[in-house]
Amino acid sequence: MKIVLSSDLCNVTQIEIFSMLEWVQTLPVFSSLNLSDKMLLLKRFAMPCNVIEYGYFTAQIGLDDVWLISNGTCMPRSVNVLPDESKKIFLKTLITEDRKWRQEKTL
Repeated sequence: MKIVLSSDLCNVTQIEIFSMLEWVQTLPVFSSLNLSDKMLLLKRFAMPCNVIEYGYFTAQIGLDDVWLISNGTCMPRSVNVLPDESKKIFLKTLITEDRKWRQEKTL
């Protein structure tokens, strides 16, 4: 499994939102709403829909310590549960030397 990147989330979210827009346009009641109501519904539903879908996808696989995204990447619950090689890559990518220094300074 690969660790999810922000670009993964952006791409998957874009695809999911386009799919949702296509689906919602097939509902007769949606076309009768005014534009502001349509926008409000879509804005309120888009992200919860993605979270539910990722949760469903993860539950089907049966893993406990990761959150799977529909493109096959994952978000681990904790970096500590990752294999050592993945942990090294993950930590190198996310924690810059400047940030590490600031964290050590506050401890």
